[in-house]
Amino acid sequence: MKGIIFTVFSDFVASSYGADQLDYLLDTCDLPSGGAYTSVGNYPFAELQTLFDGLCQAQNIELSEALRLYGHHLAGAFVTQYTVFFQEVHDTFALLRNIDNHIHVEVRKLNPTAKLPRFAYEQSEPDKLTLIYSSPRKLGDMVVGLIEAASGYYKEVIQIERKSQMDASSESEYFFLTRLSDG
Repeated sequence: MKGIIFTVFSDFVASSYGADQLDYLLDTCDLPSGGAYTSVGNYPFAELQTLFDGLCQAQNIELSEALRLYGHHLAGAFVTQYTVFFQEVHDTFALLRNIDNHIHVEVRKLNPTAKLPRFAYEQSEPDKLTLIYSSPRKLGDMVVGLIEAASGYYKEVIQIERKSQMDASSESEYFFLTRLSDG
């Protein structure tokens, strides 16, 4: 998993729960890397799971909520670091439709070995979009946070309904999105 996910996680913990909480996690979690992350490094997904487990235990929060909040924070980092992807489209649905056919294409140019999640979509009406997320990492709650933050960026209200098919035999989750208002 790319290091940017870990560096943004560190920033998320420090800004949301304090630098002491981040230090505690890095000191007490069994991390093969020792918790020294760079944005361009590659680290095992299990390390991120360990960090989230430690955070949830220390803060007494559910993993689903921690992932959703992290998704918000990650979207903010993406807006800052990859502004062009947000500025070249004018609404949440357009951004989501661009993930696999544009954004991930650019990511692969920089890192051809990246193991990215897949995003497909179906859209039959202008204000309805079905986003299909596929990944063995099963971070659907983080995707909810990313969608919520993106809709906030575009000043839209998006209703999110989920149909999870993520079990041992499937890696897909469906997000049924309805735009209730736009900015």
